Amino acid sequence: MKIATETELKTAEFIIRYALQMMKVNDSDLLCASAENVGEAVESRYYLGKSRRLHEICLNHRLALYIELLISISRIKFKVDIEYNRNYNSPKIVQYRTGAALIRPDILIHTRANQSPNAINNFMIIETKKDINSARDTDKIEAMMKDENYEYHVGVRIKYGSLGPDTKVVMYYSLDGINISSRLIDIDFEITKLPSLDNLNKLLYIRNEQRRNAK
Repeated sequence: MKIATETELKTAEFIIRYALQMMKVNDSDLLCASAENVGEAVESRYYLGKSRRLHEICLNHRLALYIELLISISRIKFKVDIEYNRNYNSPKIVQYRTGAALIRPDILIHTRANQSPNAINNFMIIETKKDINSARDTDKIEAMMKDENYEYHVGVRIKYGSLGPDTKVVMYYSLDGINISSRLIDIDFEITKLPSLDNLNKLLYIRNEQRRNAK
């Protein structure tokens, strides 16, 4: 299992926090209708404040778009994919405690086969749910971190909720290559506009560290 550096952890936390804040500002109407985002024709007690009940893949698409933007600006050479179910020419399979299983991760920040055919270099696996905490998602994240075919450095589990106080984000990582630790990521959703893009230079840390380690 790969050991996550402090730089990688800070970078992962920054990416997730910023991307979810972008969702809050731009896409909160995907999660819950309000008087401000429904038309008069449907403005009723039935619609207002109710969950939109969209499939989580729709939400993951928006989150992945923002993550991809942050990755591209930082010039980190990873790809962002959703529902990526292949490992080279084979199905993506991991070994759970109960046995092997086919998987289709929600969002991956990784290298594709044509980018790194002779070396594994995968950054982050993200599993999401709209409104529940899933033990199965935790198992999938830990399996992808431990499996020598994938060796993800960081895992993140997200419960979207309303992109507010009920949202829960947990980051998984290893500091010794043996045990997996976890910690909550606190996110300020009381925002009306996006944070300054000047903070994006924080994302360059991981690229600079990779260069130093390659020397």
